[in-house]
Amino acid sequence: MRYLSLVLLFLAPQLYGQSTFSEVRYGNRYVIGGAPSILPLDDTTFIVANNFEWDRTSFMLRMLTKNNQMLDSAYFDTLGSSGFIGINNYSIEQFFSNRFLLHADIVDGNNLSRTKLFVFNQDLDSIKSRTLVINGYSGTYSWDILVDGNKVVVLSNLGDTATNQTYKANLALTFLDTALNFLDTVIIQDYRPQAGGYYPEMIKRYGNNYYISGRCTYWNQFVESFLIKTDLQGNLIWDKRFQYLDSNGLPLNGANSLTVAFGDTIYLTSLIRTRYDGNAGYNKIWFMQLDSSGVIIRDTLYEEEQVRMAISDMIITQDGNIAFNGTFKSEYNPGDVGIFWKIDRNFNVLFKRAYHYGNENNRSMLYRLHEWPDSTFLNVGTFMYQWQNPDPSKLNYLWLLSLDKNGCLAPNNCGVLSAPEEEFWPQQTSALQVYPNPIAIGSSTDVLNLNLGGLNGQATLSLFTLQGQLLHNQALEFTQGQATFALPPGLPTGTYLITLKTKTDAYTTKVVVMRN
Repeated sequence: MRYLSLVLLFLAPQLYGQSTFSEVRYGNRYVIGGAPSILPLDDTTFIVANNFEWDRTSFMLRMLTKNNQMLDSAYFDTLGSSGFIGINNYSIEQFFSNRFLLHADIVDGNNLSRTKLFVFNQDLDSIKSRTLVINGYSGTYSWDILVDGNKVVVLSNLGDTATNQTYKANLALTFLDTALNFLDTVIIQDYRPQAGGYYPEMIKRYGNNYYISGRCTYWNQFVESFLIKTDLQGNLIWDKRFQYLDSNGLPLNGANSLTVAFGDTIYLTSLIRTRYDGNAGYNKIWFMQLDSSGVIIRDTLYEEEQVRMAISDMIITQDGNIAFNGTFKSEYNPGDVGIFWKIDRNFNVLFKRAYHYGNENNRSMLYRLHEWPDSTFLNVGTFMYQWQNPDPSKLNYLWLLSLDKNGCLAPNNCGVLSAPEEEFWPQQTSALQVYPNPIAIGSSTDVLNLNLGGLNGQATLSLFTLQGQLLHNQALEFTQGQATFALPPGLPTGTYLITLKTKTDAYTTKVVVMRN
């Protein structure tokens, strides 16, 4: 099976401002790599930052229009030839007025890592910079920053990278004032035992608390997703870990978790390593809804299984749903594919898109996501273009993918195809069947019949309103795929969601309740 390639540079006419912007340079001075970050300034312009050279501590800022036209650019050579810049960890935040704050990690020739903060203006001129040195730690890797009123919060893991000892990473918050003066560093969690560490992904403020998501490891054993809640001083309130159990009761890897919130309700996405085939690990996406105390209200495991899948960014959309992007490796070709999903708060998939630049050997990766006021989307990533470079690992290009509100490049162009007649991800149809549907209540039984393939054993049924309110939860026993469920007494007429969870999967379908 081969993918039909999307060459995004030559679409005409242009719709929704979509195009691909790339900058091609050759030689060590112009190697572009790393995970770019973006900061929208208004509804027409944005700034993108990405690593510019792998063998020097340099990066590039670019200001572009919504249609991906270049307005300005600036090159920052931070340490000359004495080291290189961290390629994974960028964030840009609005600082104050027309000032902006960016963080990047600098690694020098002695393998000492430092976090560096840069303040720049709307003309992309550097105003100020500050290197963070945390006493007692030779390795400081920043993962996210947050400008919170009159202070800057830097999310990091700290470790000892200057020795030959096994690397161990603490989880920490560093606080600075708006002049970038150091205030305090709080160690939230020590490193995991047996040579492990904390690898955070994201920090968000919801109400009077910070929520931190990411993964932590016991090396050579397993990986856990985590969600941590602190107060605004960084004091730990709770720390939740998440592993998924397969049908044999064995813990499988969870990683790469991100979070968004609607009031006191937290949504967390994670990845589950479902199996290995040779050296290839296969992942599924696991979504959880939690209350403010960190208790899982409900969750679902999506059926799609992909090689080397990662989730990079997640946002709340203007219509009150959730969108996220990322990457997976194709099972059929050696390249990587960028993914873009939108789901509602009941975990129903609204759309799934997969995009790929160039031929099937290229690595097309999406890292950052933004929704414009007109409900169109901007995805920012990189690709390694093998057609122009014999060794695609040497040169990365910046990839800007503009999509309409349905995640499409244009009408009838909604992602990579595996065959001309077949969408890459076909429309989902639930394997769970309920009948009668609609059901007329008011009789003596008010019983739904459920059918789920040849399932034998126990499953958990949950009944929700379309707004996500849990109405009923109970265990059911299936025999040869059959079970019955008595509707709760006094249930109002309307449309409801039934979710059925087995040990390995979750199924959701709608049922219409009418009055006799």
